[in-house]
Amino acid sequence: MRPDNFRNGQVVGLCQVEGMATRRQGKVGQDLPGLSGILGFMGDETKATKDSATAAAARRDRLMAPANEVPVLLPWTSLLGRSEDLAVVLVGARLYSTGIQFDIGVRGRGSAALGLHAGVSGRVDAGGDVLCLGIDMPGGLSVANVPREGTDSGLPTDGPSLVAGGGGGGPGAVDTSYLLYPAPPPGRLAILCAWPAHGIDETRTEFDGSGLAALQSQVETLWPIDTREPWPPTPPKPVLPAGGWFAAYANGA
Repeated sequence: MRPDNFRNGQVVGLCQVEGMATRRQGKVGQDLPGLSGILGFMGDETKATKDSATAAAARRDRLMAPANEVPVLLPWTSLLGRSEDLAVVLVGARLYSTGIQFDIGVRGRGSAALGLHAGVSGRVDAGGDVLCLGIDMPGGLSVANVPREGTDSGLPTDGPSLVAGGGGGGPGAVDTSYLLYPAPPPGRLAILCAWPAHGIDETRTEFDGSGLAALQSQVETLWPIDTREPWPPTPPKPVLPAGGWFAAYANGA
């Protein structure tokens, strides 16, 4: 005789889930997880997806200024450091909801006007040549574009970061930008500068950041960021000759 809970080759039983009686079906001899286990797995998966999206958004905010915002221009310009033939200038500063973008210009003459691009962008060459920039903020916070002993050389996941952006120029004039994330707390902010390879000693230039919080309310948001879009964006596939070597290579053949 078949048991009362046997129907169409399946065993139908009752399981108690958080005070609720829930029916569960399965093939004979198959032990299926209860509803609580299934919901728990789905909850973990949803949380992992949200955590991944949050991490991607934080990484994006550290690497680039918001593309959907009109920033507030800060009245900050200054000569940060100089030698006889080279000068480092803060050309401007733009306040976003996520931080401050500093526009840095380097001007040189004679032999000092050549080969500036790598050092300006924060990339250290084989001889250790690099333009050193740092930010000293209220509350004991500080960050710089140089490696710190005992820390990962990659992008930090907590605390402030200072990341070089795009730039360009030619002999005698090179420009770049650095993004400080997040916006510093109110108070005096100092930019430190040094370039030993070009004879520029360490300098400290202070700015009044007491009104930054109020100014951030003036940042205009053009439209919401579409969080459904992956970041970094997936690059488009190149157009390749059909059936050729490049197509085979791209397909992993």
